[in-house]
Amino acid sequence: MELSESAYESQKYNATCAALRSDRYRYGLELGCSIGVLSTRLAARCNRFLGVDLAATAVEQAARRLSPIPVASAIVAHIPTEWPDGQFDLIILSEVIYYLNLTDINLLTIKIAATAMPGAECVLVNWCGHTDTHFTGPGARVAFCDALAKVTNFQTKQNCGTDDYDHVTLLLD
Repeated sequence: MELSESAYESQKYNATCAALRSDRYRYGLELGCSIGVLSTRLAARCNRFLGVDLAATAVEQAARRLSPIPVASAIVAHIPTEWPDGQFDLIILSEVIYYLNLTDINLLTIKIAATAMPGAECVLVNWCGHTDTHFTGPGARVAFCDALAKVTNFQTKQNCGTDDYDHVTLLLD
């Protein structure tokens, strides 16, 4: 089954879009864009949009999906060490934080704080099941929020989800 057909992914994408606080964003950044299924929905709400993933084959598929949207693109980058240029008012991190170690989470929060527009939305979505990674999904969220609090102020505006995933929206100062 492809991601675009998964009931879990569809529910998660619907919840992510429903959680967005604005109808329109100046520049959206999706870290961990995968094959671009959510990206197309996000890009439709942005004046500019950039999807980022580590996997070149996934980015190729995302770029194809995004090609009808002239303001959208996708690139391969190793986040957080390779960071895109720009000032973002929407930053989506969907199922990526728990792949990072604490050093990379700290660097990620520094990069986000440096490139987030005032009032930017940072949306964290994490799988709650077993991951075989550095953190569980909820543990990754806690580590991310603790690190982010050291570099910028933010407000937690939404914390929802299901038994399968944890969904948090942060507003950055």
